[in-house]
Amino acid sequence: MLSYIDRYIGIILISFCFCAQVKAQQQQMYSHYTANGLAINPAYTGSRDAVSGVLSYRNQWSQIDGAPVTQTLGVHAPVWHKKIGLGLNIVNDVIGISKNFSLMSTYSYRLKLKSGYLRFGVQAGVVNYRNNWSEVITTDEVDAAFSGGDESFWKPNFGAGLYFNNQKFFAGLSVPVLIPHQLNDNNPVNGAKLYQHYFFTAGTLLGLSPKLQLKPSFLIKYVEGAPVQADLNAMFIFNKAFWFGGSYRTKDGVVFTMQYHTKKMLWIGYAYDYPLTDLNLVTKGSHEIFIGIDYQKLKSKILSPRYF
Repeated sequence: MLSYIDRYIGIILISFCFCAQVKAQQQQMYSHYTANGLAINPAYTGSRDAVSGVLSYRNQWSQIDGAPVTQTLGVHAPVWHKKIGLGLNIVNDVIGISKNFSLMSTYSYRLKLKSGYLRFGVQAGVVNYRNNWSEVITTDEVDAAFSGGDESFWKPNFGAGLYFNNQKFFAGLSVPVLIPHQLNDNNPVNGAKLYQHYFFTAGTLLGLSPKLQLKPSFLIKYVEGAPVQADLNAMFIFNKAFWFGGSYRTKDGVVFTMQYHTKKMLWIGYAYDYPLTDLNLVTKGSHEIFIGIDYQKLKSKILSPRYF
């Protein structure tokens, strides 16, 4: 168990990594990015041809007090002959004393091509940033740096993306944050800022035997001024139901993932991340779980699984 001092050193380190005025990765991290496509790309809306929902929970860097904890709920469906997709994505993200809540509505339009479907997507909504300075424990009872009281403010957010898929391949490009903005209304000059992020992902499905398939994929993340980060993933699919695999995340660590898909289109998954950086001195890793369902497929009793 970490000591009292170690826990607060952890909070300071995490706050520096996520809140300092450096252009680093600021969007939420997901190991199950292919199962939670709406969280990173609004053009994914309606692509599962069902009323689809995914609820996920991520506990990052367990054993460190104040480490990121993220809950996500994404619901979307196709309408108007499946040419239009409508969705809603809700994210609650807690990092130390900072709490971020976002509510985004998503929209996509589908074009049918000879090789598959291309979707254009946009999203719009609001984000609430809350800093609970009163929760900071200091050695000085009256510390001017934290005497301003708690703060809470709302910011608009817009995003856009493209998504292509067919039965064997998918690819997506998205910018979840189109308008950069300040993360601290009390310090608009030197305070932290939210920058534009760019995501590119792609993957395919390879048949190895009648009961075994391989699904390799990758996710590349970029924000101006920070190193490019890539998630390289491979999943083995046995009997269309059991999914096992792993990922390598550059400048971070490795991930073990598993999923189970029922014949009635209920699917659940778990991921364990182990850091290969100095973080492994204070944490044993991160945990992520999700549960999803494709309601229309359940209603119509279509048992063919969706891989993208």
